Amino acid sequence: MGNTIHYRGQLAVPARLPDLIQTIQGAVRHLDWPYHLVDERILGSAEILVYRPEAAEEEQWGFETSPVDDRWRGIIVHPPGCESLWLTCNRSGQFIAYRTTALSYTTPGHYFAVDRLSTKTQGGGAETHIAVCDLLRLAVAHGAELEVIDEGGYWETGDREELERRLALLEAAIDALANALDEQEEDSEGLHVEVRPEIRRPLPDWRRDWGISAGEN
Repeated sequence: MGNTIHYRGQLAVPARLPDLIQTIQGAVRHLDWPYHLVDERILGSAEILVYRPEAAEEEQWGFETSPVDDRWRGIIVHPPGCESLWLTCNRSGQFIAYRTTALSYTTPGHYFAVDRLSTKTQGGGAETHIAVCDLLRLAVAHGAELEVIDEGGYWETGDREELERRLALLEAAIDALANALDEQEEDSEGLHVEVRPEIRRPLPDWRRDWGISAGEN
């Protein structure tokens, strides 16, 4: 549950990617948000979610695995209280995120390729949500052809009041759910649930120094 901006698309002229990165980098520095740059060779295999309109309804969405030899470049922005904003492209200029999967720890070079990107902004508030939209508009101004769906409605309308109304409704729903869970816990006498700290798995050995720089012109 949370307000999310969904986006996908293509950089019309892939050669403009360095200019886009430099512009976004400058804007993010002005916002004082953390970020990191990406320039990697992606070599191995990748799973990607595909849509098959000719298939039966329950089988139209599925994953396909195929070989991949790509160059992945761009900037990943980390807005406060939000999920990351991925402005990263492959060789053809398609906006995409290459992420490791559970299988990556046993199979070197195995990735999950995401071309339907999203950034959940619920924890950042209206100001952060608007700033994320502004960064996407900067990308558009530098040749990004994006399809954007904003659950807050701000991308389509520029209506801050409507955005704040939707955020408030979501906060109320989250609070109500939390209260209901608290009441349920109080009613469960004698039930003890041990919450263990999250253990983050380190990157597999092959991934730690795999393709740190794509080394291409």
